[in-house]
Amino acid sequence: MTASRQGHSPGWWHNLDYLIVLSALAISAYGVLMVFSATRGADPTEPANTSFLARQLTFVVLGTLVMVAVGAIDYRKIQQFASLAYLGLVVALCGVLVAGVEVNGAQAWFSLGSFQLQPSEFGKIVLIVVLGALYGLAPSPPLRRVIVGLVIVGVPVGLILLQPDVGTVLIYGAIIAAVLVAAGVRPSHLGLIGAGLVVCVAVLLGSGNLEDYQVSRLTVFLTEETADESDELQQVRYQVDQAQIAIGNGGVTGRGLFKGTQTRSRNIPEQQTDFIFTVVGEELGLV
Repeated sequence: MTASRQGHSPGWWHNLDYLIVLSALAISAYGVLMVFSATRGADPTEPANTSFLARQLTFVVLGTLVMVAVGAIDYRKIQQFASLAYLGLVVALCGVLVAGVEVNGAQAWFSLGSFQLQPSEFGKIVLIVVLGALYGLAPSPPLRRVIVGLVIVGVPVGLILLQPDVGTVLIYGAIIAAVLVAAGVRPSHLGLIGAGLVVCVAVLLGSGNLEDYQVSRLTVFLTEETADESDELQQVRYQVDQAQIAIGNGGVTGRGLFKGTQTRSRNIPEQQTDFIFTVVGEELGLV
């Protein structure tokens, strides 16, 4: 007699996709290794810097515990809290504009003692849940529902632009694009949305609402180096040039783990976070 006939439903782990779980754990371990490689120091004879390694491991452990907890909850119950979570996100993004602290030119963080909290990071998860609830009702959603989803994303995007944090806005754009494709939106509608996004980006770059260094980050690869460049543009170009050198050093197969000269010398700013791909490219290569 099956468990259902006995009046017992199978545990949630029976429906678990173990391949996804193992993939998430594997890529997390891979990330921890590369963070350690990016921060261990230039001199192999000296003790390695393990502070970033310990922090990343802590996040992986906490993330794994959250994964287990969320996996035990019926997603339909999570869906019931989508509206409340979205409201909380909007309130938090408004609050950070009033009482947040500025880091790297963006007022995007709450400072809680030695710990800093960035609401827009949690917003990525919230948007996925909210959009999943909206577009999971039926395949091939009509244009009206597509527009509703764009408005839902547009509100936090507008608040994040006020910080301003262009990088996070781009990630939010990737989220809505992925969800729309997964929801089966018509190609013609996707084309209209894509054209609209291109216009919005062009307007944003020419609006004057972004700082010069933010515009430079998005356009520096389109311009040639000149003798009279500003210090900000030279700094942005320096990071791009150093990143290209690192990728070029790695080639197809890489120089080997812990053997990247650019990585060891720490010539690339933020190589343990935003530019971690240069560490992977130099040491492990395109493969």
